[in-house]
Amino acid sequence: MCKILFFWYVTCILSVEPATLDGKVQQYFSSDVFKALQKQWQGNRKSFENAIVLALKDNYGYRGMNVYVRRAADSFRMAKGLFLTDNVVDVLLFDVSLTSIPHLNMPEVTFALASNVLKVEAGLSQMIVQSSYMLFRNQSDILSTVPQNPYEKSPFAYEQVDNTGMLAIVADDCKLVGFALAKMSGQSINLGHDTFQVKDCTFSVEISSKSQGIKKPVIAPYFSKKQGKELEFMLTKPIRGELMPKLQAAVFTYVNTSLIFGDHLAKFREYQNGIFKETTKNTTRFVRNINNVTLAYQEESIEMEPLEVSYNYKCPDGICKLSISVYNVTLNGLDTLYSAQSGGPFKFQTPMIAEAIRFNSIMVNGHLSFDDHNFKAEHEFFAEIKDVTVNFQIDLTKYEPTFDFMNWRTLEHSVIEMETHVHDRRAANAFVNGYLINKVPNVLEGHLLDMYVKFRNSTDQKLSNVNVYCH
Repeated sequence: MCKILFFWYVTCILSVEPATLDGKVQQYFSSDVFKALQKQWQGNRKSFENAIVLALKDNYGYRGMNVYVRRAADSFRMAKGLFLTDNVVDVLLFDVSLTSIPHLNMPEVTFALASNVLKVEAGLSQMIVQSSYMLFRNQSDILSTVPQNPYEKSPFAYEQVDNTGMLAIVADDCKLVGFALAKMSGQSINLGHDTFQVKDCTFSVEISSKSQGIKKPVIAPYFSKKQGKELEFMLTKPIRGELMPKLQAAVFTYVNTSLIFGDHLAKFREYQNGIFKETTKNTTRFVRNINNVTLAYQEESIEMEPLEVSYNYKCPDGICKLSISVYNVTLNGLDTLYSAQSGGPFKFQTPMIAEAIRFNSIMVNGHLSFDDHNFKAEHEFFAEIKDVTVNFQIDLTKYEPTFDFMNWRTLEHSVIEMETHVHDRRAANAFVNGYLINKVPNVLEGHLLDMYVKFRNSTDQKLSNVNVYCH
């Protein structure tokens, strides 16, 4: 069995014959063919970047460029439920939806074709997210007067805010950042794996209670850094869904590689295809080995953290307590990882590889209980999350990969009553959905990192049958 130490990780996981993959990528980005491609592209680069910027300004968020972005009826719905807490009040959101696609402010495009990358940075116009809400707050935490500094207290603790109502989340100063891998195909360029995401938003809330009457809605800044990242993650999906078709259409419209490179196109394309094939082969091996280690350590399933929310409220008997618990939760499917084969090598300051790796199907089952002063309800829930995408990226000068959760294609779940009638099935579904959004990304990232470390460092006999592809 191979001694799987740090050096062996480099030579076994990321190796190709007769040289290591990092050596081949380094050679690619220092070769005469690369320099010739870069030189020819450089003469046209600025005009193409400007054309793409204009196309995004004119068409992002609008119909244009003969591109029809197919949308489902609920395409702007970000989540069926989301659970928030500010350490004073717990908030359950229902049917969280983006009202409309924002516009791009001052987009900047960097198109380094020789380095296989197209980078976009842009500001986003104000976005509004709508939902209804339910509060879990102790009677003793309710504030009868509004503090002068809105940052000092939770706006959901104000007495004028009802326990249920409508909520608008306002996102300002957001940025859209990321890149897509660019590969020549035919007479144009295909965009592959991308890392576009919404970042750096400033959030505030506008809370409208059902019994508000003539009272003004409560408007205040809200969301911790962690919760803000969850919202940014959910905002990314509809925004990226609008961006990628329009970005690809702009590239197809303006870039004709046959006119740019002439007789050299075939050689440039063949050289680029060769290094993409090498990286695809090796990232596929990497994913296969992660699955093998997962099975070797019998970690294809994992127990997830429980969650309990409780609060005291006024009732006919005085002060009563209600608690909601999620427990005995098991996540399965950690051995279903596969490579989307849409990534490849690229270079900013240093040569790197990026790939979309996905869990084909993640299954989650657990229990949910409601315990009030006059009733107790026990439920079981099941969830299936399809095509969960993680950005696998490695800097070839450091050999330490990063795993960043990106999105999933679908999340479907159901709550089944076990003992009593579901008092509020909508609340139960929203609570489970919020629990999954809060917990699953960290579990998957942690699993991948743990399996990588185990494979890199272990000499355990459990790995004696793992195919490590040593050369």
